[in-house]
Amino acid sequence: MRTRQPFFGLPFSALLLSSPGVLACSYAEPPSINEVVEAAEHVFIFRLEVARFRTESCGDSCTIQWAEAEIIPLLSLKGSSEPATRMFRWVPGWCGGQRFDVGELYVAFLSKDSPEVQLAPGEQRLFHVTSRVSPERLEESPFVEELRSAVRVGKLPSGYPSRKEANRTTEVPLPPETLM
Repeated sequence: MRTRQPFFGLPFSALLLSSPGVLACSYAEPPSINEVVEAAEHVFIFRLEVARFRTESCGDSCTIQWAEAEIIPLLSLKGSSEPATRMFRWVPGWCGGQRFDVGELYVAFLSKDSPEVQLAPGEQRLFHVTSRVSPERLEESPFVEELRSAVRVGKLPSGYPSRKEANRTTEVPLPPETLM
C-alpha cells in the first residue's frame, strides 16, 4: 500500500514570498562618509526638536509618505556661524530609511546651507553625537574640539562614528563596508 506524503512546497513558497525579509531593496549608492565629510561646506551640531510623519495622496491607490524634523542648530563647526537649515526630510523605512530621535543631538555634514534638506535613501550626512557631548557644555567638549579640527581638513575623528553611532541613524543596521 502506497501512502501519500503531504506536499508543503506551495504553501511554504507563499510564506517565503510574503515575508518582508525576502523583499528586494534598491536605491542609488550614496556617497561614502569620507566623501560627504570632504565635500561638506557646513558642519554643525543640532538638536532635533519635533518630528512628524506625513502622508499625501497622489491618486486612487497611491500615497507618498515621508518624515520631517524641525531642528535647532546649537553650534557651527564649519561654514556659516548661524546655519540656515531648520528642517530635514527623509523617507523612513527598512529600505535605506533613516532614523532620528526627538531630543537627541546630531552633527550635520552639508554641502550647502539651505532652510530645508532632503535626505536620499541610505545617505549618511547626519550622525548621532548625544553620547559624546553634553548640550549644556558643547563649547567645552573635547570631542567637539576634536571634531572641529578634523573637519577643517575634511576628515572625521578617529573612531567616529562608531558602528553603534552610525547604526543609530539607520532603520536597518548598515553592512560593514558602508561605514568607511
